Amino acid sequence: MIKIREYRRYYLDGNETVTYVMYVNGEKVGYAYVTEFLKGKEDNESDGMDAYIDRIDIYDGYRNKGFGSTFIAWISGQYDRVFAAPDNLDSQRLFDRIGREHYGEYGGFDQGFGVYEIRWVGSQTAGIEFYVDHAPEPEPESEPDISVLDPLGRRKTQG
Repeated sequence: MIKIREYRRYYLDGNETVTYVMYVNGEKVGYAYVTEFLKGKEDNESDGMDAYIDRIDIYDGYRNKGFGSTFIAWISGQYDRVFAAPDNLDSQRLFDRIGREHYGEYGGFDQGFGVYEIRWVGSQTAGIEFYVDHAPEPEPESEPDISVLDPLGRRKTQG
């Protein structure tokens, strides 16, 4: 089961930034920082909400298993428009597949690999549970042993 938690929300430069954390079967697999922009903000009437994915990180051992794509698809379903600026070739290849290059008002976020508008909401987001919990997480006593998880994030059975 996939759960996405709103872990933190804070104001930065007049916009809200949200930290989302993704869990698969209770294991934390990654996080995303998303900045929200109200459209029509200058006249105090919102025409909806755009978002920019500042950073998304899926932890080692969980990469290349579809969790990042699912996370991005879920984020894109929460806002009117979602943008991202990859900072490496691997990220650029991903955003080439799931978005289109953007040359408009968010072009200033370019980190050398373009800015992409993501319009990708797929069936893989069905069944994702979302919740808000801003309580700090306890520090883990040790890193989770990801070698006991199968590619879908389920615990492997002995035998």
